[in-house]
Amino acid sequence: MKNCGLVVRSPEECCGHCRECVLDGIVHNTSTSSSLINSSSCTLYSCQGGVLTKSTRRCVVPCTDPLKVHSRCCPLCPGCSFNGLEYKDGQHFSLHNDPCIKCRCSDRMVQCERNMCPLLPCFPNATYIPEGECCPRCNDQVRISDLQDGTCLLHNKVYRDGESINIDNCTSCVCKVR
Repeated sequence: MKNCGLVVRSPEECCGHCRECVLDGIVHNTSTSSSLINSSSCTLYSCQGGVLTKSTRRCVVPCTDPLKVHSRCCPLCPGCSFNGLEYKDGQHFSLHNDPCIKCRCSDRMVQCERNMCPLLPCFPNATYIPEGECCPRCNDQVRISDLQDGTCLLHNKVYRDGESINIDNCTSCVCKVR
């Protein structure tokens, strides 16, 4: 189970499986390091290691006169000339070589977004950021045997359904079990 952040096993199973996330009744697999669940609004959902993270898209607008488009969350910059470089329609590029900011040239417009990283089921000091990537990953798999139903795991600590977790002054989470 390579790239599985959280392996769970019930007493009836001989082998564990990757813990998945459920959003609006749809199961999202976490066998990849980070699975972005598309949303047409300014709200993004990410599932990693069985942890569903909800975040608000933060728009990076690299121009002084952006165009607000009704069907899009982020405003667009006209043209595909950026920082003295020309980009083809459909071309993706990073802003200032920052892997956390992704830009795209589409219909003579440049749209940039900052990647939102999910909370991981491991301690912050047990993570690494792969070269050229933005979001950290856990150093090792977290193996949980007989994780009780109605519980959540965050930073190697088990929480009950409905229990609040304060990460820092700006971030709080609530354990919600499907």
